[in-house]
Amino acid sequence: KIPHVFGAVTDPVKSGIAESLTGHPDNVTGIATPQPVESTVRLMRRVFPKAKVIGMIWNPAEANSEICTIKTRESAKKLGFKVVEVQISGTQEIEEALKSILRKKPDIFFTSGDTTVSSVIPSLAEKLRQKKIPYITNTPADIESGVFMALGADYYDVGLKAAELTARIIKGEKPADMPIFSYVPEQLTLSLKLAREYGIAIPDDLVEKAAKVVK
Repeated sequence: KIPHVFGAVTDPVKSGIAESLTGHPDNVTGIATPQPVESTVRLMRRVFPKAKVIGMIWNPAEANSEICTIKTRESAKKLGFKVVEVQISGTQEIEEALKSILRKKPDIFFTSGDTTVSSVIPSLAEKLRQKKIPYITNTPADIESGVFMALGADYYDVGLKAAELTARIIKGEKPADMPIFSYVPEQLTLSLKLAREYGIAIPDDLVEKAAKVVK
């Protein structure tokens, strides 16, 4: 069997890649990079201390999306948020789903691990901007598409780790002897431009910490 190294998979076990981090096919190893949902919800609570409702649209056919939505519910409950959700099966349903969410008056909109929703982030971000609802995701690069803030993995760094695994295999190590490991080098990006537009003050230490700031 050809050796296989994977990277940036939210949950290799629930995704069917492996039975456990050590119990994986002999020719497979790699890196689990779960979205930092709990850290993101804590960030929401810090930046939006009075916020009560988080809105989410997600596709239950996507394993990663389901995992992230469950984590969001759990973290939100601990921090005093209510999560309002609408499930979809494709991008053609997002517009109506957003209308439904907006009727529930969310203070924040959140996308995590859902490729269906992520494929339309620029248009979704603009619709939310018009309503002055902060849009937060777990993909740092989404800051270029108009979101308010994103906290996620530095995937360049994850790629370097995957390359190191590949190099070890090329030098003779066997994937069977290399446990899957979790690696989430958190990276924050944010938009001061939208913060000014919405009248929201972002703490200075977060601005200093951010890998990219839209001014």
